Amino acid sequence: MPALTENDEQHVMQTSMQQHPVGQPVTFAPPVPQYCAVNLTEPTGGNEHIRFRFNPDVPAFDPNQPPIHTMSEFLQDLYAQWTAVAFSWQGGTRAAAILTWYVSPGRGLARCLESRRVTLFDNAFTWESKITHAWGELVDPNEAIHFFVILPPSPHLETSIAAHVLIAQQTRAEESSSLVTIYDPAVHQGRPFRVVVTTPARAFPAQIE
Repeated sequence: MPALTENDEQHVMQTSMQQHPVGQPVTFAPPVPQYCAVNLTEPTGGNEHIRFRFNPDVPAFDPNQPPIHTMSEFLQDLYAQWTAVAFSWQGGTRAAAILTWYVSPGRGLARCLESRRVTLFDNAFTWESKITHAWGELVDPNEAIHFFVILPPSPHLETSIAAHVLIAQQTRAEESSSLVTIYDPAVHQGRPFRVVVTTPARAFPAQIE
């Protein structure tokens, strides 16, 4: 057989890419789609093309967000309550509201008469800072902050509220802060309302005034 020239070699290479020996199976590897956060818009079968649509409502991946089971006990408890209520409005990010209360008995703030509403999204690692920010003018940045999910849930819990959360600073070991639901026909047109009070750790109902 005569030797192939450079042009002949190029021709053979090009031809071999288009032709295959008879009787030998040919396997085509389909391209792997490089998509993330996609929705399958049309069911297809066989080897038909699959059509994808990008879903802009999927939360951005954050490699710095730790799994919930590695977070504090407070955040795990709150996340469990949040999950039961959180919903997505028109395909947006899931969210739910909580009611927060603040006390600091060591500074004379032993009662809290009004709660503050905080809306939480599905990024639990930011929740403590959001809750703290809601009480920014009262929180002492030089003192430790303690967070508590009030359990069991308060009776007649508002339907749109995931949980009540207590924030406490300068607590005393011999005292305890509690969320109290009050029923008084002469107040708030008889509707129940709530306050947080700090009492001795072993208080009796008569001591809660």
